[in-house]
Amino acid sequence: MRVDFQVTIFLMCLIVFDNAVAKCEDPPARKVNWYGCDLSNKDLSGKDLREAILNSANLENANLSNSNLTGADLGVANLVNANFSGARLAKARLVRSKLSGAIFNNTIITKTRFDRADMRNVTMDSVDGKEAHFYNANLSSAELIKSNFDEANFEQANLSNANLSNSSFNSANFLDANMESVNLQNASLVKAKLENCLLTQANLSQADLTKASLANSDLSNAILTGTILSNTMWFTRKRCKPKSVGKCL
Repeated sequence: MRVDFQVTIFLMCLIVFDNAVAKCEDPPARKVNWYGCDLSNKDLSGKDLREAILNSANLENANLSNSNLTGADLGVANLVNANFSGARLAKARLVRSKLSGAIFNNTIITKTRFDRADMRNVTMDSVDGKEAHFYNANLSSAELIKSNFDEANFEQANLSNANLSNSSFNSANFLDANMESVNLQNASLVKAKLENCLLTQANLSQADLTKASLANSDLSNAILTGTILSNTMWFTRKRCKPKSVGKCL
């Protein structure tokens, strides 16, 4: 009787273990478990991968365009040169993922987490990235253009030599970010927090920094042609006068 009970428990454990283990041959589906699977160069365009488990998976050069990855977990995944154009990644998790050279054109990444991710040379064009998180992410030489990043978090991120022109960063957080030689031309940074930032040689021409804070930031050799500084907190902690343009009055 005791032996039968032990056998039953053993079989139940096997079933639970089998259900938890990634099945790399499973077809694309909602909540699919592809943990650690090699999916490099795979065409997953247009697939429903909501809440999929893709932690530590190899998706280098994968085509994920127009796919639905809402709520998916891609933490520590290899996504180098992956194509996410037209995809939905709202509330997805890409923490510590390798994303260098990845493409995110017309992609939805609202409230998505890219904390500590390697995002060098990433392309983000016409992206909806409201409230996305890029804490301590490496976005050097990346393109984040013509996109919405209102209320996004770039704290301690590396944005050196990145192109952020014509994008909206209203109320975004750039505390302690490296923004050396960043291009913020025509960007909207209303109420943005740019404190303790390295902004040397940054291009802020025609940008709107109304009510933004530049307290304790380094603006050496920054370009401020036509920059709106109305009620902006200057790097000296002086409050710029309304209608300040190009310089803090």
